Amino acid sequence: QDTDGLTWAKPDYHIKYLMDNSEAYRGLRDIAALFQALGNSAKAAYFNGRADMMLNGIKGMWVGNAYGVYKDALGRLAAPNWGLWYADATSQVFPVLMGVISPADSHAQQVYAAFNSHWPGWPQLSFQAQDPFPWVLVADSAALMGDTGRVGTYMSAVQNKYVNQNFPWTWYSAEAGWYMRLNSYLMGHGF
Repeated sequence: QDTDGLTWAKPDYHIKYLMDNSEAYRGLRDIAALFQALGNSAKAAYFNGRADMMLNGIKGMWVGNAYGVYKDALGRLAAPNWGLWYADATSQVFPVLMGVISPADSHAQQVYAAFNSHWPGWPQLSFQAQDPFPWVLVADSAALMGDTGRVGTYMSAVQNKYVNQNFPWTWYSAEAGWYMRLNSYLMGHGF
């Protein structure tokens, strides 16, 4: 973890990705909660402190009207190219998906509106012209945003292309996990 709270992609690859840091933030909060549940307040406080640093770093990645896709070794932020599904457009849903910001946050609302403006056909899997994976986690973020209409359309598309076809490749374990989570949420069990 660098002084700005963010982590490098690798020790020898000095790029701080929004996606990676959002996931790391979630992990830090989760390990802190686990230590708290185990009665180790000191370790819980340590990991919450690291998460707070990362939260500030991610908030500092806001550039104009979206999050930077990454921050380089010189501290420059790369604004998203909305025409690129991965990593640019998809990175924008990660702060909500990983609990960095609330769906009610103005930045969450702004990037979600921009995401849908640039990728209006995502619920019908239009992004597969660029990326063959189903990207269930995008639908999970849409559910968090309260967008039941797009989530319903997406679920129908996934049902036809993957579920009814016995889950052919490019379906894999991570997609299955996000799919189970999405179904649980849609059944009223929350995330």
